[in-house]
Amino acid sequence: MHMAKKAAGECIQLGREYTFPGISSPVLLRIDDLTTHVLIFGGTPQKRTALTQKIVEEALRLKRKVLVISTNRSWSEVLGRRKNVMVFDGPMQNFTLRRVMGVGRTSCAVFQLEGHQPQAVDSFLAEVLADIFRGLERETNKLELLLVLDEVYDKVAGLSFLGPFEEIPLEHGLFRSQGVLWLERGVRELRKFGRGIVITSARMGGINEETLSNVWTLIHLGSKDSSEVEAARMFFENSEKIMELGEDTGLMVSPNCNYGQPLLVKFDLIAKEKG
Repeated sequence: MHMAKKAAGECIQLGREYTFPGISSPVLLRIDDLTTHVLIFGGTPQKRTALTQKIVEEALRLKRKVLVISTNRSWSEVLGRRKNVMVFDGPMQNFTLRRVMGVGRTSCAVFQLEGHQPQAVDSFLAEVLADIFRGLERETNKLELLLVLDEVYDKVAGLSFLGPFEEIPLEHGLFRSQGVLWLERGVRELRKFGRGIVITSARMGGINEETLSNVWTLIHLGSKDSSEVEAARMFFENSEKIMELGEDTGLMVSPNCNYGQPLLVKFDLIAKEKG
């Protein structure tokens, strides 16, 4: 029996455990465990996004606020017609969370940055995280805001940090971008304030150690890339299994699910991706 099954509180269902020769019990994750952050990697961009959209829909069902930054436009097709969802094509100048998601206004805001240069994406990411930090008031272990970075990390990871940026000391890293530096601080400190972050990336090996070490839930979608399987082996002893399965199947490890042991999961993807 998975620990998540016995846990009190609200849970999201990510899929079902994949056991040979069939699929068995549901795989659940406490919604408040998203405060310890999630990394989804491997598979295709479409499948990573589809699983992320499933998590967002579950968070909205449980009445959590969600802020999405994505480098593709598929989010408007999935969420654009829902009530209390605002979709923006491009970054917002002078972004503030209060301006976008004031009390009673919206439950989810999506910024689609397809086609924007990495520098513009990085600058907006830094601006958003800086504003989230400015708005922190009280500590809580309940998820209050979920920040989703869909295919954003890979876009900005190659940029270099060319100078000091508000509140981030220069010695924290000369060769990482403003956005990545803020993200490192975010995964390290925001969990205490009920803010969780979901990151999607093509490769776990592309995530720097400072970020990866502070993300507690890892999901490795089906991949044919043998080098990526090797990179994941430090977390998933049987990572080679995902090379044999479909891209909607993968390995997951999370401290409060299955006693922290990896699970092979057939993930529930949104209807758009199931066809």
